[in-house]
Amino acid sequence: MSDKIRKIRGTNFTKEEEQEELLLLEEVDKEKLIVECKITNKTSSIEKEQAWTKIACRFNSRNLECRFIDKLKSKYAILRRRQEKCSSKQASLFKGYWWWSYMW
Repeated sequence: MSDKIRKIRGTNFTKEEEQEELLLLEEVDKEKLIVECKITNKTSSIEKEQAWTKIACRFNSRNLECRFIDKLKSKYAILRRRQEKCSSKQASLFKGYWWWSYMW
């Protein structure tokens, strides 16, 4: 038998716990200029890590479940993708509506 170390999984973000998602978005919004910055040099990377550390500290102080930085980052990425997907669908519907009204 092998002596592999098993990774301990954290609890999932559940659908019922939308408050956690809102709390995460609220905390990221405070550091949004740093987190969303597209520059990828050493200084900005350090600032981003510090910002995510602050976000995690504030998130964990206001939440019952303790979440690690990498889990918060991945959840935020999922939420952003979901939001971008919804907004692109709305934009395409909106464009179609204006095109249709322009034709008549």
